Amino acid sequence: MDGFREMVDFCSLFDFKAVGPMFTWSGIRWGELVKVRLDRFLVSSEWLDCFPCSRAINLKSNQSDHLPILIEIRSSRSQKRRRKQRFHFEECWLYEEECRKMVELGWSSGTGTNPFSTICNKIANTRDVLLE
Repeated sequence: MDGFREMVDFCSLFDFKAVGPMFTWSGIRWGELVKVRLDRFLVSSEWLDCFPCSRAINLKSNQSDHLPILIEIRSSRSQKRRRKQRFHFEECWLYEEECRKMVELGWSSGTGTNPFSTICNKIANTRDVLLE
């Protein structure tokens, strides 16, 4: 055990605290129920810098006397993905001179590295100008 502790110190690792059940092992020893935290996830400060929003979760298990640890590796907080609102061209815009100017402005500013990306950029630019 001393060798393991020396390795942890030498590598500058620390215990990445987990959420969930506190004890990761349970068993009967000398007629008594014993619960301890044996299983851990060790990280370095460099690892934590790369994955600051990660978390360790002690899962429940019916199959073993050890609890599995799940590591959710995330470099940033996951945000709820906002559904992109669909763009709808309104027919009444056809009668507005200002709309015509906006379409021309958006369409003329679209460029790309190939014909497909050029047309996609023109459409996106036109949509953005009209939405403004």
